[in-house]
Amino acid sequence: MNVIVFRLELCPMCELLIKQLNQLDIVPIVKDMQNSESMAELLVDGVYTQNAPVLKIDDEYFYDNMIFDNDKLKNNIIKILKKGDIL
Repeated sequence: MNVIVFRLELCPMCELLIKQLNQLDIVPIVKDMQNSESMAELLVDGVYTQNAPVLKIDDEYFYDNMIFDNDKLKNNIIKILKKGDIL
């Protein structure tokens, strides 16, 4: 399973996402949304957002408002990660 976090510099929710993934023993690939290659990757996949973070699990994207319930990963995200035998 591939886990990628698209982030922006000085984004506290991006850092929180990476921290919570690390606490689950998941080390995501981290890509900067200010990098033209990262933005091109998102655009090619039909992701049109300037908001961060964006979480990609395999071929599925989750936007900032889909990732957290208050300051914790949403249960559906954790279930997807568990299904992929990452946890």
